[in-house]
Amino acid sequence: MIWISDGRFPSARSLRDAEGEEEERRLFYVSITRAKDELYVCYPLIETDRSHQTVLQRPSRFVMEVPGVFSKSGASMKRLPPSMLRNSINRNY
Repeated sequence: MIWISDGRFPSARSLRDAEGEEEERRLFYVSITRAKDELYVCYPLIETDRSHQTVLQRPSRFVMEVPGVFSKSGASMKRLPPSMLRNSINRNY
């Protein structure tokens, strides 16, 4: 999965109403639970905005909601078998 940074996923547009964020969360859940062998979640460290300013990026708020898989810094990840990942996620969603 690429571009999993706040402001991109969930998108700024989806955050305009309460249902939009929940729909994006559901899409994230579906995406990560469909991984068969491995899952890579990527986000850029920096992005250039429309006014050509450099903006530091953060991982999506959804990434930090996955228990026991991603570190709080977003810099390191644990490798879990898909079945263990699904069980971990199902407890929180």
